[in-house]
Amino acid sequence: MDIDYIKDFINSISFYNNKAENIAKTCRILYEKYDSKIPKTIEELIHLP
Repeated sequence: MDIDYIKDFINSISFYNNKAENIAKTCRILYEKYDSKIPKTIEELIHLP
């Protein structure tokens, strides 16, 4: 997912550059490690960016 695409949606909130990067990282991890599914345990969730 393109970070600039994400930034366009969240540019009105504080620190949107960092948040956009973390959203993109989370999407990549969910796609690669969890087959695009939300992790089932709290331990897995808290390790996401």
